[in-house]
Amino acid sequence: MLWNRRTVPSGLAVSLGVVAATTAAALSRLDPLRSLVRSAENAVALAVFARDGMPELGAGTGLVVVSAGAGLGAACSWIMVAAPRRRTGWLGCVGVLVAYSACAHLLWTRSVSYLPVAVPLVGGLVGAAASGGVRKLTRRHAFARVRTRFGPIVSPAVLKQLADDPGGIALHGERREMTVLFAGIRGFDRLADSLGPIEIVALLQDWVTPMTDLVLDRGGTLDTCRGDRLMAFFGAPVPWADHVERACGAALAIRARLVELNAEWRRHGLRTIEVGIGLGTGLVTVGDMGADDRFDYTVVGPAVKAASRLERLTADYGVTIAVAEPVASGASARFAFREIDAVSLAPNAEPVRVFELAGRAVDAVNSRAFLERFDSALAAYRAGDLLRAERLFRQANWTRPTDGPSALYLRRIALARARGPQARGAETS
Repeated sequence: MLWNRRTVPSGLAVSLGVVAATTAAALSRLDPLRSLVRSAENAVALAVFARDGMPELGAGTGLVVVSAGAGLGAACSWIMVAAPRRRTGWLGCVGVLVAYSACAHLLWTRSVSYLPVAVPLVGGLVGAAASGGVRKLTRRHAFARVRTRFGPIVSPAVLKQLADDPGGIALHGERREMTVLFAGIRGFDRLADSLGPIEIVALLQDWVTPMTDLVLDRGGTLDTCRGDRLMAFFGAPVPWADHVERACGAALAIRARLVELNAEWRRHGLRTIEVGIGLGTGLVTVGDMGADDRFDYTVVGPAVKAASRLERLTADYGVTIAVAEPVASGASARFAFREIDAVSLAPNAEPVRVFELAGRAVDAVNSRAFLERFDSALAAYRAGDLLRAERLFRQANWTRPTDGPSALYLRRIALARARGPQARGAETS
């Protein structure tokens, strides 16, 4: 933990109380101070509680004053540290001091006894101020550590949220349901061979800067951004309940921004790029997994491998964004998906359904007929009805001549026919 305020209050309160009590006890032995204490109490009692006269404060007044002051100081210091906000702490301290004063007033008006007021109230205020100062310094130190560690990988809004409760950050590892995003430039090695060093650096900067901003603006955490590949995750250190939808929104924003970048590069006679994005959702382990002197807040787990594999599969299917079934299930209310295949995303693993993120649900109304036609074609293909599948895939391809999955299945159907009936069943299974 960076700092947990729940472990501080007791020790700090006791320490301040003991210091206050010891100091006051030592000072109260001085005759001038004892006289001053009695005079102050007499003055406050005369101004606030006066009725028919004042009682004579005896020799035990100093001990009572010290005990009350130390007690209120300790109570106010504990409240200031334990409160979730400094303003809440001050309100709590004022409430305690008012309650104490009201109790003293009640006892005096009923002629039961007299509680000292002046010095205890000052002790409470001193305890609150001292504890508030310690808390402020501790919070500044915690925020500085949070900013140093998380500043480069989260947005300013998320950083502020972390600074408000740095004790909630588990760096030593925990398991969470999260969504992982991979985005990479296709064919970057070949592209790099055809460009000079200056052109490569300029291209990567033009690509990396807006893509990382789009991820961070949606609450994502940047894991790695090395050259042509970007990895981010959603759901830590802030546990977003809508991490799947945030990741889908970031993926669509990257796709839209890439269209703008390519158009700008074409106008300047520069090379354009294609990008593949993969999303995976599931239980992962998150925490600081770096060396003792290296901070590396990252995630590991099957969802990470799935997202990485899906990002590379986008080139095979001719789509920009490929997601695993849990992503499509978790964000189906706000986003439109189309199933494109069932693929094994890990060695010796069962095939899982793979979907393309087509767009937001509200924007996919005009594409509904196309998506339904493709779903029917895929169902016919899996059922072994290649004639109907081919007809529907061709209709989808006519509607969208650049649709990658339709063209892929038409090639598969042609290959299955060329291999004969025996291979055809294996091809569609």
